Amino acid sequence: THQRTAATCVQQDVDEWRASGPTTRKLIRTFFVFARNTRLNVSVDVGHYTARTRPTLAQDQRLAWLRELLSGSSESLPYRVAGILLLLYAQPLVRVAA
Repeated sequence: THQRTAATCVQQDVDEWRASGPTTRKLIRTFFVFARNTRLNVSVDVGHYTARTRPTLAQDQRLAWLRELLSGSSESLPYRVAGILLLLYAQPLVRVAA
């Protein structure tokens, strides 16, 4: 949009572009590491992306949901069993994906 090439791109261009789009734009870091190593552009520095962490379920909340699923009748039995198994044995998505 700024009619710039990788060689003429400045830090502000990259920062604005990354901030204005989806999180997949953070993947541009690999390209600029390549650009720095090949001396194509040594002025742009793209730091590592740190994903926002989601709070994990607190133990007291997990136990409250387990009590509800074990004693309540709000859902059908298969859904309650699935929920119980999930709350008892599920790992945070970060552990599964890593």
